[in-house]
Amino acid sequence: MPSKLLLMAVSTTVLISSATAVMAAPYKTRSNQVVITGLTPQTKYSLQTTNYSNRNSTRIITTNSCGEALIINGTGYQRLIFNNQTIAPSTLPTQTHARCNPPRNRSTTSRQPVTKAYHL
Repeated sequence: MPSKLLLMAVSTTVLISSATAVMAAPYKTRSNQVVITGLTPQTKYSLQTTNYSNRNSTRIITTNSCGEALIINGTGYQRLIFNNQTIAPSTLPTQTHARCNPPRNRSTTSRQPVTKAYHL
């Protein structure tokens, strides 16, 4: 019986580890961009590309403040490998990309009431 419990714990760990690498479904735009959402904002990621002549290259992509990777001319590639996931741009659905409007940091400073002392 203890071996079943151990097996369950290992399976749970594997699921949690792989869940951190999951990204939202990518899509392409009419302006030939590939957009990948659900990433950490302002973070650099490695992107491997394969063009239609089977030439490979690597680029560094920095996500915007909404956590989106915008790959300019992304539909001009046969294959993209992003965050260890293979993307075939030709098979992606076409969507309109809404402009990134991140929530603003509304930090408030609490202020203590000022008590004035008057000397007579």
